[in-house]
Amino acid sequence: FNHLSDDGLARILDGCDTEKLIKLHLSINRLTSVAVDAITREEGPHLKQLDLFGNAITSEGLRRLLESPTMRDLEVLNLGSTQGEAGFLTEVREWSTSSLEELSFQGTAFDDNDAYILSRAEPLARMRVLDLSSTQIHARGVRALATSPSMNALERIILNYSRVGDEGIIALAAREQPSLRRLDLRACGISVQGARALASAPWLGQLESLDLSNNPLSEEGRRLLYEAEELPLHLRIKYKPLEP
Repeated sequence: FNHLSDDGLARILDGCDTEKLIKLHLSINRLTSVAVDAITREEGPHLKQLDLFGNAITSEGLRRLLESPTMRDLEVLNLGSTQGEAGFLTEVREWSTSSLEELSFQGTAFDDNDAYILSRAEPLARMRVLDLSSTQIHARGVRALATSPSMNALERIILNYSRVGDEGIIALAAREQPSLRRLDLRACGISVQGARALASAPWLGQLESLDLSNNPLSEEGRRLLYEAEELPLHLRIKYKPLEP
């Protein structure tokens, strides 16, 4: 935790060799959307990693960041706990982040409309990790992501503490997810219906990690997962029914 302000960041960037600067970790500071101007200026750094978690970046600042040509080399972007309003991605006219591989909106107002825009953003076709934990996404947003050809490279989807419920998991489980390896679904309101859908998902055998903790699966839901032969044994054993 620091107290770096917009002016402080501008002075730092003015005093360093930005041609060599490829990582900028600025989480939990006092930055606002004004800081985006310093980060994205033409003579500024061409970053590969940018962490703005916990800063007061508003919808307008997030839009300018995602549209900036200086972000074309960015591979990892953390916008968790920033202050964009629900639906803020609808204002993004053109995505410039064509190299993006990891993206986090954890703890933001990201909602189903944002999920729809994200699912249609062709420049994000290389993205491997998407963190939407503790957001406002529901089943409709998950459905948009699950049916998107732009999301085929996703290896990890993090939906912990969101509101996707059984309907969202049913939508996700109904489609091929060719690259999916890790699925984080902690406290998503998943019951036996969601467990049944997961147990028959066509990509179940690909998984290396599956987190369903703090969900009301019930004993029947646990049994369905334990008996799902496609689920790798090291994951299946966690759902072994309790002895009577």
